[in-house]
Amino acid sequence: MEVGAGNSKMPSDKRDYALKPSDLKVTGEKTEVSEPQRPTWSGRLEFILASVGYAVGLGNVWRFPYLCYSSGGGVGLATVVISFVFSTYYNVLMSWAFYYLYNSFGESLPWKSCNNTWNAVGNCSSGFPGNNTHLQSAGQQFFDHRLLEKSSGIEEAGGLRWELFGFLILSWVIVYLCIFKGVKSTGKVVYFTAIFPYFILFALLINNVQLPGAKNGILYFVTPVWSKLFEVKFATVEVAITFIKDEFGREVLRFLKREELLTLLVCFLCFILGLPHVTRGGIYIFQLMDHYTAVVSLIILAFFEVVAVCWIFGVPRISLMVKRMQGKTPSIYFRLCWLLLCPILVLCILFSSIIQYTPAKYGKYTYPLWAEWVGWLVSLVSVVWIPLGAIHELCKNKGSFLQRLKTSMTPTIDLDAEDSMPEKQNLDNPASEALFTSVI
Repeated sequence: MEVGAGNSKMPSDKRDYALKPSDLKVTGEKTEVSEPQRPTWSGRLEFILASVGYAVGLGNVWRFPYLCYSSGGGVGLATVVISFVFSTYYNVLMSWAFYYLYNSFGESLPWKSCNNTWNAVGNCSSGFPGNNTHLQSAGQQFFDHRLLEKSSGIEEAGGLRWELFGFLILSWVIVYLCIFKGVKSTGKVVYFTAIFPYFILFALLINNVQLPGAKNGILYFVTPVWSKLFEVKFATVEVAITFIKDEFGREVLRFLKREELLTLLVCFLCFILGLPHVTRGGIYIFQLMDHYTAVVSLIILAFFEVVAVCWIFGVPRISLMVKRMQGKTPSIYFRLCWLLLCPILVLCILFSSIIQYTPAKYGKYTYPLWAEWVGWLVSLVSVVWIPLGAIHELCKNKGSFLQRLKTSMTPTIDLDAEDSMPEKQNLDNPASEALFTSVI
């Protein structure tokens, strides 16, 4: 009684996150929480900054894959798998960045001239090669011959690049220190990681508009290539960690005792799986993984995620969740985007990618057939969970095929049965799922 009365006096935005009577159990004279409360952001600004940081590739997504998993079955599981695959090679980019940062502290930048031991002097240009297509820029030669010490192909691993190995360790140490306390640590880090990249981009813009050919470069930059719109790299370690905590938390913590150890274990596993990328032949492995993960798998998953969230979970439910958090229903523009524009746009990108598909390549290097098959296998590792999840849902339900199909496509997330808002009451009405009712 006291708990219910207390909640009724709270503001609506606080009441949604307060404990409900069903969350408590009474033992003798003691009232205790049945399960530990999930850590949350300290404030809205931290969440907004994390979302903004995600848009530029340095933030984290926490709940979206799990929401997909709850409402989309195999789609959500596939998202977790592809997030983990991303995590195994994303930090290789950070090791390259650290290598450039370290080499920038000299008297002159080593990638600005052709007077270095790694340069092919007769094939090097310290300026813009222009129409001399047989020349390589000094920067490209620094990347190929100094940073990577690139081998002749994927068949020749060539041993580890120990400098990159060290910087890869440093990258994963930083990632671990940023996320080992969950949102308690990540929420503070995003104040820097979400804002700083925009300062860098703005500084690069000022510098680059003064360079020769800046107009052509800007036009090339702003002209969309639809098949590459989803080719984005982002830090997704926490997606895998959050999934493990949500699905197997008790069992894992019974063995590891502390959540920090789970984070350390995931980071270490990603580091080990990333080692092939810092060999002398690692750039070929990196390009193969990136092509079949960031292009092929990601676009397929994006389409099924949109279908799962916008059509199966449903625009009415999304609108209700937003109203409960913000106090007002999303505008008709956003509901139209969720219901029609997003699925159609992603579908167009998917078809465009299929039509314009080309096998992976790095520069003029063509991958052997066995490497192509490996690439498709990597892509299949994440995509295969979609049909497997659908088959699993159909098999575990009872009734006729149509009844099983209907049950499988019914969201399992409870939006609080005691909510008396009209939107909640209309969710189970088939008419509310119709096109015009969902939008207007």
